[in-house]
Amino acid sequence: MINQEEFQDFLNSIGLPMEVFLNIFPEEMDYSESSQDWQESIAFSLKTTFTGRGIEHANLRCHIRAIHPRECIAAGTQLIKSLKDMKGISVGDVQIVAFVPIDLQPVPLGTDNNNNHIYQVDMRVIASS
Repeated sequence: MINQEEFQDFLNSIGLPMEVFLNIFPEEMDYSESSQDWQESIAFSLKTTFTGRGIEHANLRCHIRAIHPRECIAAGTQLIKSLKDMKGISVGDVQIVAFVPIDLQPVPLGTDNNNNHIYQVDMRVIASS
């Protein structure tokens, strides 16, 4: 199975414009007006839907948070473009065979309590162990 902490490290290594966190955004109270790095971030979850004969299918869901929607759209678009062409990537002991975009562009979900915009990107991950 894909190790989620190693997958987080992988996502943070591909040059996205925001830091990626596992499962949840950093607490909103952890940032201030002068600290943009936690405010603009990506939270992901990875849910395995099938395993068999050394093949794993997982759903990758990313929520992208930023002050302005264009930042969410840019980060989400970069995420989709970066991953859809990657094949044969090793994440720990697992080989990623393919990333299959479910969303062709980031989908708006609304705003949080601090009026940050949140967008979503879903992808299917096919891996071999």
